Amino acid sequence: MDADRSIQSTENMPEATIPTLNSRQNMRCRTCKSITQHELVFIHTASFTDEEEYDPQLSHDQPNYWEDRTYRLWICMGCQDAHMEIAIQEHGPQPEQDPVFSTFYPPYEPGQKQARRFSYLHENLIEIYREAVLCYNTGARISCAACLRALLEGILIDQGVIINEERKKDDLFNKIEKLRTMKIIPTSTATLLHSFRFMGNQALHFKLESMPPHEVELSYAIEAMEQFIYHIYEAQKDLQKKLEILAKFRPDDMDKLPPNVKS
Repeated sequence: MDADRSIQSTENMPEATIPTLNSRQNMRCRTCKSITQHELVFIHTASFTDEEEYDPQLSHDQPNYWEDRTYRLWICMGCQDAHMEIAIQEHGPQPEQDPVFSTFYPPYEPGQKQARRFSYLHENLIEIYREAVLCYNTGARISCAACLRALLEGILIDQGVIINEERKKDDLFNKIEKLRTMKIIPTSTATLLHSFRFMGNQALHFKLESMPPHEVELSYAIEAMEQFIYHIYEAQKDLQKKLEILAKFRPDDMDKLPPNVKS
């Protein structure tokens, strides 16, 4: 079931091979891109015929052609994302040759990226991030680079990185430099964020001799941006929640902390 469209014959198919509710199978996840166990959590079946006037309640004969569709919802046991399988069995004059075609949604395309879900990122920044991934998947490399640059600047603004000094321009260069002094991320990591600025500037300030960023560079840029978002937003929030739960196990000891430590 690794392919997006697989075919198998139903001739002499044992019932044990047909997935049942709550069963698990190994398949490639469309989100985390790994082969993981998936659990079948929902099944819906329907039948369709090519004869619009055919009524099974009025006719004892079978139509010339009909198909059975089985909709299966699979949950990845790794990333918990959901994927839909549509299994179609076509019926005709020779039922022993009726194959089953399975198609999965969203389709798995090795060269494309699946946008990650972020729980704590501002919705406007999520929109820019998703547009960057969409541009990458459709080959719009200049637009992808521009989106990533805009996303970086939006994150810095959201984190309160604002240039108030009169002698400095409120541009991305100075925002990155100020981020280095705020110790939100390691200084060496903040310096490397300039690579997004270089890539975005090349995309936005067109020159005839310029070439669009290579798709490999953009692929690394998106993955780096995802890790940056996770570090700034997701990891810290998750850590805060887990530490708050942990502190509840020892409330008496926590109460003994000095007031300036609690604040």
